[in-house]
Amino acid sequence: QRPLATKLCFTSARVSAPHKTYTINMFVYSSRHQLRQVARHLQRGMVTSALESSSAKTFKQSRANKVGLSYALDGTMRDGSHDMRVFGLGYLRSVASPAAYSHFTASMYHWYQAMEEEFDALVQSDAQGSPSAMAAVWKAFPELRRAPKLAKDLDTLGLQAEQLSMSPATADYVSSIRQARGASGDALLGHFYCRYFADLFGGSVLGYPTQVAMRLPAKPEFYVFGPKVEEDRRAYIESVYAKMNEVGAGFAKETEKLVVEEARKAFRHNAAVYSEVCPESLPSMNVGAVLGAGRIVTGAVRNFIVPYGGSKAA
Repeated sequence: QRPLATKLCFTSARVSAPHKTYTINMFVYSSRHQLRQVARHLQRGMVTSALESSSAKTFKQSRANKVGLSYALDGTMRDGSHDMRVFGLGYLRSVASPAAYSHFTASMYHWYQAMEEEFDALVQSDAQGSPSAMAAVWKAFPELRRAPKLAKDLDTLGLQAEQLSMSPATADYVSSIRQARGASGDALLGHFYCRYFADLFGGSVLGYPTQVAMRLPAKPEFYVFGPKVEEDRRAYIESVYAKMNEVGAGFAKETEKLVVEEARKAFRHNAAVYSEVCPESLPSMNVGAVLGAGRIVTGAVRNFIVPYGGSKAA
């Protein structure tokens, strides 16, 4: 067996919270799903999501996202509307404690359930002779459905999805999704872009850190995709971009702007959910990020020393 030192790498990170700067000295288990990247991005008082580094190559090498609706939507990345630091901080905060993980998993369930109900309604309308761009995209990629997976993750925690109330920021997000349905459903493409592309780019990176932080028996179902995605994730992402361009080709300029603005709105809703102090027992964003990073690191080290496979979140 290889000695511990060859399995772990040392990482030091600094995160600023009000009136105090926390320094975290970490040993990170470097051979598991780019866990080291999560710690490496805890720099200069901010967290940049591991999603950014692990997916940069795919993002840059894509051809489909250089034209059409995909290019317009990716403009939210270029103009700062989609702040990766917020997603990174929010993710780490979500694994700061079992209560935080339950809260954020429930929030995700509510907004994915709302989106997917609206997508399904559009598909049904499409079958009845009222086609829509969003229905065409959703029919092409049914394996992206997330709400049932989140319900399973909540069940693992002993929670029933339908019995969980929404936080204020989550309720606002769900209301925005419902309103985006409108007459045609085109604006929902902005919400689809915000969430499902984030899942495709970052899902493979965050599953293991979540598992070890929460001491789960396996990766959360939310981060697990089927073989159609995993066999060639880069090609799959390219096909989603291409489909977005296909349905957007017939849009008037005003419709394209509406979709892009809806994506910006969706990003703002995500930031609001990640940063809200609700319930009051949840830590603030920066403090929560520190605590979450600590749980990931200690969980990875614990799993290396004494592998577990059936313990509940603690």
